[in-house]
Amino acid sequence: MTARAARRLTAFLDGEDRPDIPNPIHSTSVARAHGFAGPLVGGVTVYGWLVPSILDLLGEGWLSSGWADVRFRRPVYPGDGLEAVAEGPPGGPVALRMAKADGAAAIEGEAGLGGAPWLAELALPADRQPSRRATRSRS
Repeated sequence: MTARAARRLTAFLDGEDRPDIPNPIHSTSVARAHGFAGPLVGGVTVYGWLVPSILDLLGEGWLSSGWADVRFRRPVYPGDGLEAVAEGPPGGPVALRMAKADGAAAIEGEAGLGGAPWLAELALPADRQPSRRATRSRS
């Protein structure tokens, strides 16, 4: 049995052309100077719009014991029509797709509960406690 959760939305930015924007690629002038059609909606924002579809299929337990593996395929601009889709068997893993109005994928990937299938491939550092960086003196 396959379940599907989908949501339609329109992409937007809040204050992309304000003078103090932290990342100027999200401004019209800088994005266009780099060859984009307009200001870019941040990838983390677009991914965030996909999360409710994941939660619809995998439940809120995914927030504390789930994983996601996504690839950003195409830029998203303010005004783009999008469809966020999660599809797969109940309990996962599920396929993820943020599709633009023309059907092209902005994001593709997978999500599931428990440990990610690729988790054993990662080498975690022995010391995972946060520490303060050494400061450099200016001469």
